Amino acid sequence: MTRYLCIHGHFYQPPRHDPWLEEVLPEGSAAPYHNWNERICRECYAPLGHARRMEGGEISAILNCYEWMSFNFGPTLLSWMDRHAPDVYECILAGDRESLARLGHGNAMAQCYHHVIMPLASEWDKALEVEWAVQDFQFRYDRDPEGMWLPEAAVDTSSLECLARAGIRYVVLAPRQARQVGSLDGGKLADVDEGNLDTTVPYLVTLPSGRTISVFFYHGALSRSVAFERLLEDGARFWERLQAGYCEGLRSIATDGESYGHHFMFGEMALAFVIEKAVQDPTFQLTNYAAFLNDHPPRCSVVLHEPSSWSCIHGIERWRSDCGCADGGHPDWNQQWRGPLRRGLNVLRHGAGRHYRKAGESLFLDPESALRSFGRVLSGEWDFDQFFSGQVRPDLDLDTLDRAVDLLQMERWALSMFASCAWFFDDIGRIEPEKAMLAAKRVIELMKATGGPDLESDVLEHFVQALSNDPAKGTALDLWSGPVRRATANDEVLAVLAVMLDMDDTATIRGVIAWPGLGARVERRDAANARINVILRSRFKTATRTVEVEPRGPGIPDEVFLPASGRHIRWRDLEGRKRLLICSRLARAVQKQASSCLMGRTLDVSAIFPSYTEGQRTPVGDYGLLVPNLALTWALGGDVEVERDFLAYVGEGLRREPILLAMFVEEVIKRAGQFLDDGDFDGLAGFLTRVNRIGVSVDWWSLQNRVWRLGAHNLIHVGHALGFQVPSASHP
Repeated sequence: MTRYLCIHGHFYQPPRHDPWLEEVLPEGSAAPYHNWNERICRECYAPLGHARRMEGGEISAILNCYEWMSFNFGPTLLSWMDRHAPDVYECILAGDRESLARLGHGNAMAQCYHHVIMPLASEWDKALEVEWAVQDFQFRYDRDPEGMWLPEAAVDTSSLECLARAGIRYVVLAPRQARQVGSLDGGKLADVDEGNLDTTVPYLVTLPSGRTISVFFYHGALSRSVAFERLLEDGARFWERLQAGYCEGLRSIATDGESYGHHFMFGEMALAFVIEKAVQDPTFQLTNYAAFLNDHPPRCSVVLHEPSSWSCIHGIERWRSDCGCADGGHPDWNQQWRGPLRRGLNVLRHGAGRHYRKAGESLFLDPESALRSFGRVLSGEWDFDQFFSGQVRPDLDLDTLDRAVDLLQMERWALSMFASCAWFFDDIGRIEPEKAMLAAKRVIELMKATGGPDLESDVLEHFVQALSNDPAKGTALDLWSGPVRRATANDEVLAVLAVMLDMDDTATIRGVIAWPGLGARVERRDAANARINVILRSRFKTATRTVEVEPRGPGIPDEVFLPASGRHIRWRDLEGRKRLLICSRLARAVQKQASSCLMGRTLDVSAIFPSYTEGQRTPVGDYGLLVPNLALTWALGGDVEVERDFLAYVGEGLRREPILLAMFVEEVIKRAGQFLDDGDFDGLAGFLTRVNRIGVSVDWWSLQNRVWRLGAHNLIHVGHALGFQVPSASHP
């Protein structure tokens, strides 16, 4: 009898986008990466798309785990990935396509758009979260979603009704969320708990409307072992646990997808081991929930605990009260701040909704329809011209159209305020509640800009009651007046930021700065660059801000002056993440200029490299910053008469100086990629051999992925140098 295995990963990151630039700004805590999205992508999302199978210390195969596991990704995370990690994004889409071809049903599930706790949302907000999620899914995966992940698995009847109306066939819940099960004919119900619930079959919920929706319950003990008990440290043990005591039906596990690589390093390799074993075992079939449901429709009904979730034993109190559930880092802290934070944001949410409906009547043919359709703009399927063609009243001028868009964005950020992570952890002083308040700041700004009431004082009446456990942080009101206010970006601050970024000489087109939510053009009005116009463009609106800079030569000015307001702004006055953005851009510019300058002299040095004696050789010594380019020049085939001394010198220098090593590795990966672009595998093989002789560690990960995608036959040329087993084993 066939045993079915479904491994589900719930992939989500808190909303990190700046509400004005709509870009994720640098986050120092994510070092050495620029932000946490980038870091977790490299630790988890990318490795899952290129998971290594190892034999004898060599790579025998690279698997796209998304082809073999069930998964859901948050729409806001996919939007970031589409822009910043397109190769990983394509692995995810390919995983769904391949599983659809193999099983008749794709691995991807949808997810409520902003990761809000659905039972705490209004009926209108529930509908928006689901419809925007469906629209996003349709655009990305080119099909309708069959299942939808409920954030935190938080469920009630109203939420299920909303999903069923949207055509969703199934959800996945924790086993302790089941209260009673019975036959489909309405017979007697039996009480169940996690200990006696049969999780190998789907169940049916019949809703008050007469609609139905299926429910899968994952295996609780196995899922906990993956998420919290370090099961992913050993692929063989993972495989043994999945098989233990398993006879028939569906065995499914569900965890945060970040378990595979971010929470547990190399967790994706343990998963790849399991995938390979399951594919090779004729008694197993790797499947997804939709495919299993198609062949095994529910034979039993279920009644759920309502409202309930997978991460709060008190139902959904973790997102509105001091229930005791937290991350465990500070057991003596309380979470009494949760209630005031939610109440304050609810005041703003209700006010924004009223304002949208009232102001939207004169702008949209149908305000509700317009807002429901706005998900197609957020996903990137439609531009605003396509959206306006069927949603706004005729003959609106550009200023009025811009006001219509501001209303839509107001509603979008009003929903974003309620992403569950703002309440999940142990204190209001964390970055997640700050992001919720920053979204609220943007909502208030857009309400006022579109003629609505100023509800800030009403919101702050509640925020003052939300006390941090850290006395230095005070209340939510103190946070609002401090870090939230500093992070707010009005037109003047954006103008200053644009000038400073432009002056670092790294813009693709000199004078043009572009972010997803805002573009800026910088025009110099005199030869000394003392007076500058910054033209900010956001959708239809154009705002010109004049900035005066004291001429001090090239580079970022210490201070700029805004004549219209009489304000002087130093770059040090900008909010921390914007300073990090400037610093990172400037650092890249300096490195690029230095590398270009140094490379020109390196050829001369390598050609006359002398034979150093042991006593004269130092880790970097006389050659200093030339060391990375010396090594690269030799790797590219440059002649050095005293080769052994040369290799010892540059190798030692790189190993002892991490910054120089990083410069060398970055350039090596770039040059290796150029060999691949040219199809020059013989040249690449020689280059890799010489790089490896230098004796430093190079992360060939991205290059290995590219070579594998080009076909196993290419491993004959470069496989050993890149750590592959040659000839390679085939994919599962």
